[in-house]
Amino acid sequence: MTHNRPQVGLSEVGRSLLERRTFLSHTLGGLSSIAAAYLLGQEQLRAAQDQRWTPQIDPAAPHQPRAGHFEARAKRVLVLFCSGACSHLDTFDYGPSFGDAMAGQCRARPT
Repeated sequence: MTHNRPQVGLSEVGRSLLERRTFLSHTLGGLSSIAAAYLLGQEQLRAAQDQRWTPQIDPAAPHQPRAGHFEARAKRVLVLFCSGACSHLDTFDYGPSFGDAMAGQCRARPT
């Protein structure tokens, strides 16, 4: 049964806070933020206890190449730098049958 009694003395915000969905969303949002803060605090305590690894950097040559985390497997690397984005013509893969399909003479098209 629904009662349509007027809420005297409450603003629009006050009336919205009395609605069940709004109340639950605010309450659960607050509780979840408290739980997240607690869990992040535990992670921070754990991180403070761990030994942190820092690379040995020579102050005389800070940009000197250093050993990586893993052994390198790549034999060659192609670096493609484009200011903006790559053209669709530069990145299109013609495939192995491109030469057979496009073989022949070029003809002029009437304009």
